[in-house]
Amino acid sequence: MNVRMKEARKALGLTQQEFGARLGVTDGAISLLEKGRRNLTEQIIFAMCREYEINIEWLKTGEGSMFVFADGTLLMQLSEKYNLDLLSQKFLETYLRLPDAHKQVLSEFALKFAAEVEKLSKHNHTED
Repeated sequence: MNVRMKEARKALGLTQQEFGARLGVTDGAISLLEKGRRNLTEQIIFAMCREYEINIEWLKTGEGSMFVFADGTLLMQLSEKYNLDLLSQKFLETYLRLPDAHKQVLSEFALKFAAEVEKLSKHNHTED
């Protein structure tokens, strides 16, 4: 279970400190839990599943998908409205769970990429 906890944290793109903050525990405690030096309590298990929509069955047994979404959540509504496949749902979910600093890096990358594409497009048109 401790290994799956770490796997879920990494899938969410969170540091131990960020992950623990929403659970009310320190990054040191998260480190000890992930290394198996401390056992996960039921309280921590339920807090993780509630805060991060982690599938409790997956966390405990490794079976099923890592995350669950309750019917009626915004992501489920968007998935239905835009007919998103599972990969698209996971992409959107992963982005939304990123820390703000990581979202900013992605935004800056997208802007730089768009500028490079525009330069390339202008260059190709001048060669015609």
